[in-house]
Amino acid sequence: MTERYCEGWEDVNANVRGHRNTYVTSGTFVPVIAFGGASVGITYASRFGYYTQVGPLMHVDFDIVLTSKGSSSGAATISGLPAMSRIGPTHQMFILGADYLTFPASEIPKPHLPSGSTTLQLKATKSNQATTVLENTDFANNTTIEISGSYLTEDTRR
Repeated sequence: MTERYCEGWEDVNANVRGHRNTYVTSGTFVPVIAFGGASVGITYASRFGYYTQVGPLMHVDFDIVLTSKGSSSGAATISGLPAMSRIGPTHQMFILGADYLTFPASEIPKPHLPSGSTTLQLKATKSNQATTVLENTDFANNTTIEISGSYLTEDTRR
């Protein structure tokens, strides 16, 4: 992990709160897929993640390549994000690209990070309709997932 103290940067919102200095942190993390909260028999060809945090804003990029989806069943999640999301509105945006991942026609993959969590929920949605939870049956033994996104954390260094 690399951490820098950037005295010259100005954050308009931070100035409102009474300070003007911003911390920048970057590093790596290891994402973990689970189905129904378990990862029995899941194996990976590769999995790696990179992050950069500027003040309370966390940006992550990670890839997961499965060689076996294992025998666990239930809702798909990805844990291991480098920092817990903010309690309350997380103001998040994630983009998911995948190969060999099945979801209903006309739906768009929609990762969701709950308030106060380091675990993404994998869902799909149609415009103006409820979301569908992605499950183990939507994955193949060779599913590849790439996610890039940003979310707010609790900035404890004020």
